[in-house]
Amino acid sequence: MLKGYVHSLESFGSVDGPGVRYVIFLSGCAMRCQFCHNPDTWDHSAGKTISSQEAFQDILRYRNFIASGGVTLSGGEPLVQYEFASELLQACKGQGWHTAIETTGVGSREAIEKVIPYVDTVLLDIKHMDSGQHKKFTGVTNERVIKNAPEICKISNTVIRVPVIPGFNYSVEDI
Repeated sequence: MLKGYVHSLESFGSVDGPGVRYVIFLSGCAMRCQFCHNPDTWDHSAGKTISSQEAFQDILRYRNFIASGGVTLSGGEPLVQYEFASELLQACKGQGWHTAIETTGVGSREAIEKVIPYVDTVLLDIKHMDSGQHKKFTGVTNERVIKNAPEICKISNTVIRVPVIPGFNYSVEDI
């Protein structure tokens, strides 16, 4: 039973995958996006430590609601806590639930190999195609994202998302 840093549980939505979703916001992220919608999840001190089994038991309380949807791991960055994410996603798949993650794609090869096989839909955000601009606004280059994207697409259904942000990637050239 692995422990993970969870920012919040019991969040429901439908934009994080199909149907009614149980969304878990994990703590920890390699990026420091100036436009992050959830900067509290950047480090582990913002959340609480729970086991993957504890998280799964909480999800089970809502199984009737998520039967039409599933479970989404968001962040922070789920690939930072890949062992926890993998264990939790395997348990969810064991229930026959649809699984999804929202990711920046900045994960190690090992993280991708351990997590993505248990994910039905990957929501992969590519912030910017220019590595210099990417680093300026996120703190890291985009090389790993660009390298990982085709590998992730080979393993799971992947939706590439580009958050359009004025002053960052809003020009015709960027698009």
